[in-house]
Amino acid sequence: MRTAALSVLLALAVTGLPGIAAESTSPSRVRVVAAVASLEPRARSLARRAPALVDLAARRLHLPAPPEIEVVVALAVPPADGRQPAWLVPPAPWVGGWADSAGGRIVLYADRAPRYPHEGLEGLLVHEAAHLVLAANLPPGARVPRWYDEGLAMLAERGLTWRDTVTLVRVELLAEPIPLEQLERSWPASGGRAAAAYAQSLSLLSWLERSAPPAAPRRLVEGLRDGLPFERAFAAAWGRSPAAAWQAWRRGVRWRYRIVPVLVAAGLSPGLIGVLALVASAVARRRRARRWAEFADGEEDEPPGGRGPRMSA
Repeated sequence: MRTAALSVLLALAVTGLPGIAAESTSPSRVRVVAAVASLEPRARSLARRAPALVDLAARRLHLPAPPEIEVVVALAVPPADGRQPAWLVPPAPWVGGWADSAGGRIVLYADRAPRYPHEGLEGLLVHEAAHLVLAANLPPGARVPRWYDEGLAMLAERGLTWRDTVTLVRVELLAEPIPLEQLERSWPASGGRAAAAYAQSLSLLSWLERSAPPAAPRRLVEGLRDGLPFERAFAAAWGRSPAAAWQAWRRGVRWRYRIVPVLVAAGLSPGLIGVLALVASAVARRRRARRWAEFADGEEDEPPGGRGPRMSA
């Protein structure tokens, strides 16, 4: 039984959810600059891959990308000489990057890119580009809830990983999930609750994507352009209202994560489960980093998460 439990853990750890089915769009012009001289090599490397990564975000949302995007590679902790511009100070201690839809600019913090919920500069660029793509296609004055904006960007960036599962298990066992209404216009200030919000939003949309009609993100935008309120546009695009989706997802999550007490009862200590999670997460991160590089260089047809069995959390 212990061997079977180990197999389940490792399978969950390395299996990713494929992103939203993609279709071709016209690539944007992407300019990548370094905020400080020490980041110039990383900026040059990212610049070679940036157009393909922005195009990936657009294809996964089934929406056209803005014609021009500027990407600034910066440091969350500025160098001692203080030469990094003051406007690049991150808005929160856990923020890995942000997007300015009005200015068509993306800021990526190289020293935070590997931190949860991201796994590197390439994936972080896809995430922030998805924010710009969605914002560029919304009708004037329209807004979408923060949980949808972030969940869609996470779904464009990658599939579910073991770290998401661990985060959701922790929420289920030690805390309470954050209600959708609390994630309408704001995001938690603390790093732990922000991580939970990302995991919840990604997991919810990942679960919905399994049965959603084709091109759901584009269909939602079309509904907003037709004057529908978000709740009705969401239901038409994704097949359920936000409230119904949340309730059904919560029922599934509560049932699914009973596996953790079962594993503990089978003889796996919580400490061993944590060690297995860390090892499997490290293996999966290295594998996805290699595939990001191969995809952006044209050696892979699909980015990380582009293939494989569907998994929901």
